Amino acid sequence: MADEYVSKESCQYLCEDLRKADAHQNEIISRIEERQDKFEVQLRDLTDLIISVKELALKVNNVSDVVSEQNIRLKSLEARDGEKYRDIWKIVVTALVGIGLGALAVLIGVN
Repeated sequence: MADEYVSKESCQYLCEDLRKADAHQNEIISRIEERQDKFEVQLRDLTDLIISVKELALKVNNVSDVVSEQNIRLKSLEARDGEKYRDIWKIVVTALVGIGLGALAVLIGVN
């Protein structure tokens, strides 16, 4: 029956081993919690970055739309200016031809 019991020395030795194991586990848990905190901060930073990139993409898209609209308006203005230039050129050419024909008529003596 004496073999069924654990000696005091063995019990103390086991208790000491359990205390060391417990301290070691607490240390590991503490390191894991620190790493988890760091990961949470990194995740928050990445989430903020993703949101910023989305906002930037929307702004770039809006700017692209505005530039496209302005490009269309510019082409319209250039076409209109070109038409006015051609109209003015036609008037100038017609006037010069008329002046030339009038001068020729005066030289020939047509009344």
